[in-house]
Parts: sequence; structure tokens; C-alpha cells
Amino acid sequence: MIKEALIAKIEKATIGSRELDGEIFRAVKSDIIEADWENFNGVWHQCDPEDAVAWIPPLFYTTKIDDALTLVPEGWFVPSMGERRTPIKFWGDVHEPICHFAQIQWINGGGRLQHGDAATIALAITIAALKARLLQSRLSQN
Repeated sequence: MIKEALIAKIEKATIGSRELDGEIFRAVKSDIIEADWENFNGVWHQCDPEDAVAWIPPLFYTTKIDDALTLVPEGWFVPSMGERRTPIKFWGDVHEPICHFAQIQWINGGGRLQHGDAATIALAITIAALKARLLQSRLSQN
């Protein structure tokens, strides 16, 4: 289950990490039995109780854009993503990067726009997608 604390942790990250990938994996996968923290720093996960050697790693959600996009829930799309830069006020000014952003929106009926700002585009997509999943789970509970 996705929690706001996980999203806040990702928002504070300056780079992606396998530790974060593992936490995200556990939040979005419902069939995880356990994570092997001792031997693999929590990155490898067991999903099949009948197969003791079937350990799988999470995708690289926080460092690869394609993997981050797999977190976008069904029925949602990415209308925009990119890089925020400082404005040019005077001739000769140079745009300086501020952060990356991603927006994820619900297809049916519009609205419900979820937004992520982060140090990298993969982190921004991950944040927005997890916010969308959190919203979706809250709406389904009501």
C-alpha cells in the first residue's frame, strides 16, 4: 500500500536508488512475501511461497523513465513532463535548471491531475504516479 511518507521520502531524494526502488516495489506489489534485507539490502523480493529460489528484483523506478512509467495506473496518462528553468529577464541571461516535473491525469472526465517535482525526470514521474495510485485507492475506499 502506498503511503504519503514514501512519497515524501522520494520528493526529498536528489538521486534515485535501489533502496527506494525496493520500497516502491513493496508498496505497489501485493504478492510480496518477504524482502531479503540481510543479503541483498532489501532489493530482492520473494513472491512465490512454493519456490524458495524465485527472488525477483524491482524495476529501476527512480532512475529509468521507462520503468517509472510502469507505475502510472491504468486509466491515467502523462500529459506533460520536462524541466523547469529560471526565466530570462534580461538580454544575455541564461536559463538555469530548477527541477524536473511530471503531470499525470485521469482519462475519464479529466481533473484529478497529480504532479511531481524532483531532481530527475524519473523521480518526478514516480512521485506523480504514486500520488495517482494513492488518490485512486482513497477514491475506491469511499
